[in-house]
Parts: sequence; C-alpha cells; structure tokens
Amino acid sequence: AGYTAVGYLAAEPAAAGRVDLFTEAGECAWHGGDGVAIMSLTYLANSLDAVSRATGDGAGLQQARRLIERASTRAGVLGAEWEVLPTLFDGAMALSGAEWERAADRIDALTRLRHQSPAVQLSVWALWVEAAARLAVGRPLERDEIERRLADLRRRDAGPGAEVLASALGASDPNLPRQPIYLDRGQLDRSTRADATAVLISVAAIAAREGDWPVAARLLAAARGSGGVFTSVAGLTLYRLTAPQVRAALDKPRRDALIAEGREMGFARAADVAIEWLAMHNPSV
Repeated sequence: AGYTAVGYLAAEPAAAGRVDLFTEAGECAWHGGDGVAIMSLTYLANSLDAVSRATGDGAGLQQARRLIERASTRAGVLGAEWEVLPTLFDGAMALSGAEWERAADRIDALTRLRHQSPAVQLSVWALWVEAAARLAVGRPLERDEIERRLADLRRRDAGPGAEVLASALGASDPNLPRQPIYLDRGQLDRSTRADATAVLISVAAIAAREGDWPVAARLLAAARGSGGVFTSVAGLTLYRLTAPQVRAALDKPRRDALIAEGREMGFARAADVAIEWLAMHNPSV
C-alpha cells in the first residue's frame, strides 16, 4: 500500500504541501527495506523537494532531505549498486538548491560507486547532473570525457541537443578546431519543454563564453519566459551560472532592453536564433 501511495502522490495536485502524506508513505517504504523501498524513498524525496521549492515550504525541504538520507541508509545495506540511485538524486537536489559544494561531494561519491559497480548503467540525465555539478565548482568534465560517455548513451537516447549541452557543460579547449554545432529543430520541438529550455540556456552559456552578451541575454530571457527553467537540473545550474555574467557584462538600460526583447521572442523564435547562432559563429568546442 505504501508503494502504491508513492505513485499517486506526485500526480495528485491535492498532495502539494501535504508533507505529512509524503512522510507517511516514506515510513511504509522505510519498513519495506528492499530495493523497491530505496526507489520509493528516492522518488518521494525528489518529488517533495521539487514541490517544496516551488511553494517555498521549508518543512517540506527538510523532510525531503530526511527521505533521501533514509534511502541512502537502506541502500548502504544492499550494496553499491543500490547506493548509486539516492546518491545521484541527492546531488541533483543539492544542485536545485544551489548547494554547489554538496552537489560536487555527492557526484564524487557517485563516481566512486560507479567504479565499484561497473555494471550499473546511468542515463544521459545522470551525465548532465554530474557535468553541471563539476562545472559549478570549477572542475568541469573534459569535453572528450563527455563525448566518450555520450557515445554509449546515444545508442539508447541522448535526448535533444546533446552536443550543445556537452559544449556548455564541458571544459572549453581553445586549442581544438572551431566548428559549428548542429541542432535538430525537429528533435527540439518534440522534446519536453524542460529539455528544450535547457538547450536554449546551453546556447546562451556558450554565447556568453564567446562574449556575445546580447544573444546570451535574449536567450536567457526567452528561456525563462518559456517555462521549464526550474525543472531541468542542468538547465537551472547553467542559468544560475550564466545570468550573473550577463548582468556584469551589460549596463542596466541595455540589459533591460535585451531581456524585454527576449521575452517577446517566445520559444519558437528563440529556438531559431539559437540554431542560427550555433551555425554561424563556430563556437569553440
């Protein structure tokens, strides 16, 4: 019954703000103590964390942290292959809260667990979480490392704009040849708004790195106005890292004008701008 309740909580609007419901379902999962319990506790923690951040519920955030800690405790009994899941989501939750050092610590732990359990296969989402956490603390993954890991993930599903995210999240090497990055507009249109927005933010981050502040400002504004900014961990991290750079590079009148322009563009026009910019400016990758 506790496991069944877990599946309904995230989809039920009436559950928003009901920390007691998440707590009760978490207690059921805690007493289960098996692999399903770990997945349930992790899922509950992630869902409660997202809801609580959206509503500013401090009690919910604290309970989400307790749930993910319980998941880690249970996983420690079952072995490294089970510890991977709560460790990854703990890192993602830390990124959502801009706790950069905690996120990086969790990702370092995840790397150790992956070496202990080489059979564990992580998704491309996990790769973006890891890359974002390392970028946030100034230790970005090398681009060739991201490409190496993407090579296997592409056989399953690397998601939209994988090359764009890899360029935005990976360490830039000025010695590599400059080349255009091609983005499939059809794939972008078919993706979720959170994924598509993350791609726009990634292009903004690359533009900022290249010193094209007007494009960066417009795309960040368009991304924020299109929704989904706060539902992609990698996108949100890139947004938080890039926005201060844009603010510092542009004076307020110019910045305000560009932000207004970006908001008026909407997602469709912003996607066209991003694709055109990538094709024309040959960013360093």
